[in-house]
Amino acid sequence: MKIKKLIVRKTKPSEVIIREITFNEKGLSLIVDNTPENIIESGNSVGKSTAIKIIDLCLGAKSVRELYYDSDTRSENIEVKDFLSENKVQAELILLDVNKNIYSIKRDLFPHGKKYIFDDEYNKDEFGAELKKIIFGLNEPRPTFRQLIPKFVRLENTAEDSMIKFLPMMTSNDVYDTIYCFLFQIYSDKLVNQKSEIIEKISECQKTVQALEKSKSITSLSVLKQSLEIINSDLDDLYNKRQKLSYMDIYRDELDTKRKLTLRINDIQEKMELLEFEIDNIEKSILKLSEEKRDIDFDTLSAIYDEAKSYIPELQKNFEDMVNFHNTMIQNRIDFIQQQLKSKHELLERYSQQLGHLSMIFDAKWQNFCVRKIPMPMLV
Repeated sequence: MKIKKLIVRKTKPSEVIIREITFNEKGLSLIVDNTPENIIESGNSVGKSTAIKIIDLCLGAKSVRELYYDSDTRSENIEVKDFLSENKVQAELILLDVNKNIYSIKRDLFPHGKKYIFDDEYNKDEFGAELKKIIFGLNEPRPTFRQLIPKFVRLENTAEDSMIKFLPMMTSNDVYDTIYCFLFQIYSDKLVNQKSEIIEKISECQKTVQALEKSKSITSLSVLKQSLEIINSDLDDLYNKRQKLSYMDIYRDELDTKRKLTLRINDIQEKMELLEFEIDNIEKSILKLSEEKRDIDFDTLSAIYDEAKSYIPELQKNFEDMVNFHNTMIQNRIDFIQQQLKSKHELLERYSQQLGHLSMIFDAKWQNFCVRKIPMPMLV
């Protein structure tokens, strides 16, 4: 895979190419200081580092902040930062594989910008996975794309001893082992990934063991084994004692009956609570209807009667008939609800009798256990 071209462009208010760098496909490409000899300048502003940083961003680097942050002075170049944001600057990296296939990778160079491959937007994980397929032909999760690419895109001058271990200082040897096994094709891609997964699981287990040893003040594995033997011995003793408690078998039927009684009592109590709630609502309804019958709104009824008579002049019923009809309707509703109330009270009385009967049986069972001095197990 070769870099064919790097293009940096404004996208707002209109698309304008800021810089276009074409790379030599057949050999080495150099970015050099072309400052005339009669001008005394350092040549540090020709954009060598910036070009490499932009290439790295197109290849999945985390933050565009590197373009306007100076690590030496620990400050931001506000002018550059604002320029990138206001103009929505975007970089496009065009790659060329051995079969002359062209790949377009785009990266927005402003905060919270997006990543594209062939104009298709990708999130962070999908972007790295797709680039790994394109550049390295690797579909397995490990090694990751950002573990591989720093070997080929170097942002800093490093000593010779960093040519092998090129990742951050805390990177483990196991990660390097996975990377080089893939790069040198020592194992198949699938086997490299499986090896890396196993190493991670072993590392997690080791950390867990160390945390346990520290939290429990365990000095060694032999001490832990001794503690386990003591616990197992205690468990065996307790199990033997439990086996000797024969009352569980002798009184199993009594215990089952007691559990069933408890469930039936609870069920009846729940039904009684629901009935009491319904009875309370019915009594309130009867009281409200009685008030409606007593406190008749004669003005409203008179208005209704007058309106009806205006539509039907030969109306046979007088106003008093209408009032009596109104009261009769309310009384009919009261009678109907009172019938429901009566049935609810009768049902509540039956439940009350059943509850009293079951409570007597339950108390008798309890006294039987107490007389025999049998420890009463907790009912669940």
